[in-house]
Amino acid sequence: MKKKYIIDLLIFTFLGFITSEVSESLVNFLADEKIASKNPISKDNLTTQILLGIIISPVFETFVFQYLIPLNTRKVFDSFPLNFIAPIFFSSTAFALMHFFSIYYVIDGFIIGCFFSFVFLYIFDKYNSKVKAFFIVWFIHVFLNTIAILN
Repeated sequence: MKKKYIIDLLIFTFLGFITSEVSESLVNFLADEKIASKNPISKDNLTTQILLGIIISPVFETFVFQYLIPLNTRKVFDSFPLNFIAPIFFSSTAFALMHFFSIYYVIDGFIIGCFFSFVFLYIFDKYNSKVKAFFIVWFIHVFLNTIAILN
């Protein structure tokens, strides 16, 4: 069981990277500029970027947007497929609005938010574990933010 979990972690981290790159390329194309420059954190010093972007934000955002919202939305929509689609929609919409630095950033946030929510629900359902689902999404979020900050 532990080996399958590690494999899921690696697969979803890779898929998260691909999703992030495709999403960013799409919105960069639509905006005709690099959207990452619209994020106010990119103007902060490296210490602040690490503290906010790699440590604080992923924990807070994963807890609120990929843990609380999907699990509570499932209490309202209790039958498949709505108990999968509705939590993803509400979670990713809230996640996107949290990233309202530009309309293009919202689009990017919605796409990656859909991915994060999907992964959370998939892992939660597969292992029946909130902790495992939270950890994988948090890890992917940290990984993607680290790459964004290093670029």
